[in-house]
Amino acid sequence: MSRRHFGRVLWGALVLLALEGCAAFPGHQLPVIGYDQFQPGGPKPSVDYDVKFFLSYQRDPSGIYYFNKEIVKVFSRSMAFSSFEQGNGTAPRHLSLSLRDETDLALGALGGFLSGVTIGLIPARLTDTLTLQVDVKEGKRVLKHYEYQDFGVTWIELFLFVMTPTHSPSAVGREIVDNMLLHFLLDAQRDGILMAQPAGPGGTE
Repeated sequence: MSRRHFGRVLWGALVLLALEGCAAFPGHQLPVIGYDQFQPGGPKPSVDYDVKFFLSYQRDPSGIYYFNKEIVKVFSRSMAFSSFEQGNGTAPRHLSLSLRDETDLALGALGGFLSGVTIGLIPARLTDTLTLQVDVKEGKRVLKHYEYQDFGVTWIELFLFVMTPTHSPSAVGREIVDNMLLHFLLDAQRDGILMAQPAGPGGTE
């Protein structure tokens, strides 16, 4: 192979690599609901909450920050509570929120390798299954347990670079988590679990 021909091949490969991208899509295992479907009525409770995040079944403290950002966003926009903050159960209602992200890393690595060596001609598919668990507590007593699951699919393929800005895996992950949190708030409202309790002799909820 001449040096000029080799240069053309290398340039073509670099162009194809530049055109390779990824795009993520929500699985919509759960129906998509909006904030307009959640209309809290009656007195709202004051809550505190704790947060846990797991990669597969290993606790991962680094993911708590991002999970908590979505909790604060959804709780604020829904206006479900008179007040909310992270805490250890001193509020009238306590929420224990846990998010688990399960990914088949071995399958994803194999798909990524094949996509890489073929410069994106063979697409790679990676599935993330997200599970949200919420325990609603009064003191140490669990009043009700809620659990929701959904998934997102990420494709790595040639020419998907045009979709990456609007279909990034992180954006789709946030969309899935927000929807699961809204499902929890809606279900808890229907169950009457988000109603503030009558004031006691001391004037508290």
